[in-house]
Amino acid sequence: MSSIASDNQSIRWQWLDSAKGIAIFAVMMQHGAHFVLASDDIFASLVIDTFFMPLFFLCSGFVSVKLLNRSVEHKWGIVLKDFSLLLPFVLCGIAYGYCITGGLTISGILMRLLSTWSIGYWFLFVLFLFRIAVIFSDILLSTCNIGRYKMGGVIVLSLVVALIFGRLTDRWGFTVAYFPFFLLGIVMRKYSLHTRILQYQWGTTILALLAVLSFVLYHYLGYSIHPVFHTFVVRGLVTLSLFLACFHSGGNALLATIGSYSLDIYCLHYFFIVGCHKVLVPEGFLLSYPWAVQTLMMFVVASLLTMASITLSRCISVVPNLHKFIFGR
Repeated sequence: MSSIASDNQSIRWQWLDSAKGIAIFAVMMQHGAHFVLASDDIFASLVIDTFFMPLFFLCSGFVSVKLLNRSVEHKWGIVLKDFSLLLPFVLCGIAYGYCITGGLTISGILMRLLSTWSIGYWFLFVLFLFRIAVIFSDILLSTCNIGRYKMGGVIVLSLVVALIFGRLTDRWGFTVAYFPFFLLGIVMRKYSLHTRILQYQWGTTILALLAVLSFVLYHYLGYSIHPVFHTFVVRGLVTLSLFLACFHSGGNALLATIGSYSLDIYCLHYFFIVGCHKVLVPEGFLLSYPWAVQTLMMFVVASLLTMASITLSRCISVVPNLHKFIFGR
């Protein structure tokens, strides 16, 4: 995902790739539970839901700080590379759409691809909109010469622009839930907030404890708390705790490897679950097992999906320029 598709940093950060690795593996566990094991709303899924997509957008924002001040380097601010996310969105989306619909026409598949969920590829399109919103806002405010208040202006204006994009493209819910995390990633990188937080002793530990407490409180009260509490407080605390933990620890080599393939895994794993939903196992297959067994089964399926997707990605890379044509990098 860009951070799924990070901007091809010449020097990769193992800790950041590890954070993306955690996020993409969590996606595989969620999709494995839903599409392969035909089970939803189990304990592991409820835990994963608190961080997997917010963590992706936080990482994406963190590597997207270079979107600022683009007008200095490029006359028009927006360059061809900014549209690279649309390549896998369209190509993989059309291919997957044909796999699951059979005889549908290209126009019919495109209609489904442009629907709210985009046949599962919504992240790429939404991230594209977020990036364009930030670039547009930065370019517009650069002409106003507002000095030290420019960053605050970019945050406010880009939020408005992103919400407008979300409304116009029927991605309102995604924008409200995830654009704040994207902006948080940009702000953390620009002002080095991740290093400042870790300067305080027990900072990450306190965040982690608050994350666990908020999760327990929300679910103990039977979801009677307003959904905004879950969307921003629970998800925010859990996501920040994982992000800072990866930064503090320096990451893990295996997770970093998975994270470096996060875009490929996200785009390709759908082709390995075609036809699995409610076919391999009965509906609610995992519900009769203890939560530990449920999690173990999800882990096994996620591992298989991850390995299969990376293997297919490496096969694609063997053909010159094919990987760049499909994934935009």
